[in-house]
Amino acid sequence: MNILYINDFKGVDYLNDNIFHGGRSLFGEKFVESKDAWYMYDDLSTNDKSSLYGNGFTVAGKLPKLNINREFIEDKIKDKFYDLIIYGSVHRNLDYIEIVKSIYPKNKVVFLDGEDEIKILTELLDYGVYFKRELSGEYANVVYPITFSIPKELINVESVENKIKIISNSSSYETGYLYSDEEIYYKNYRDSYFALTKKKAGWDCLRHYEIIMNGCLPLFYDLHNLPKTIMTHWDRELLEESLHLFWDFKIHKQELDLNAKAISDAEYSNLRNTILENLNNNLTTESMFNYIISKL
Repeated sequence: MNILYINDFKGVDYLNDNIFHGGRSLFGEKFVESKDAWYMYDDLSTNDKSSLYGNGFTVAGKLPKLNINREFIEDKIKDKFYDLIIYGSVHRNLDYIEIVKSIYPKNKVVFLDGEDEIKILTELLDYGVYFKRELSGEYANVVYPITFSIPKELINVESVENKIKIISNSSSYETGYLYSDEEIYYKNYRDSYFALTKKKAGWDCLRHYEIIMNGCLPLFYDLHNLPKTIMTHWDRELLEESLHLFWDFKIHKQELDLNAKAISDAEYSNLRNTILENLNNNLTTESMFNYIISKL
């Protein structure tokens, strides 16, 4: 299958980057981006990575650089050379849209909308299959929900016995990352039983995924307000169990020693492994790309 992925890749855009990673991982050189996805490749310099939003953690510099043929894209669209066309961010780049609308049927065009606001570009609905991250109930019957995802190779689980903290200090919770080093950031999650997370600009936040992929359980304290149309690929009951496990522990221990190892390893491990299984099955970049294909 020849796939054209349309975006200008001017900077980190999590949904766009996640789906690009999944498509390239699955289809290799047959998955062609319209403009060079420069920050997604493993030849990215340290300085360039540090200039990206969120320091490029989890998304940037993860893919091998391939020899991608971007010649004569417009002519190839007109000749229907591509079997599928995907717009990685409808609010940021709609190159070739008039040609695509005139040539391709709706089930051969994908529109991705990863913005935090709930509005969608309704004028595109007749020309492709639309996927929305922060999906409002108002549009739930006309577009598909979608979430962020993570590269499967980043799933890194340490033994429970290696944990030394109850709550990670990796996230500054209100303002984003405290760390400039990606591995140190991840290690703080791997060293911890739990990590705080919540809604930021949108409900679907990459931090949720980063916590779990490092073998840590999320404390998603405003989970009860999460709309049913958002983060639909997550198992909410498992997220609730994580909260209960932590609070049950806290209630039974009057003084919280942050270095104490007071949680049942078996109980903790069972829940962590179940949440990791859900992550691996439903929330990797490849599984999310396959989800898109299944809706066409």
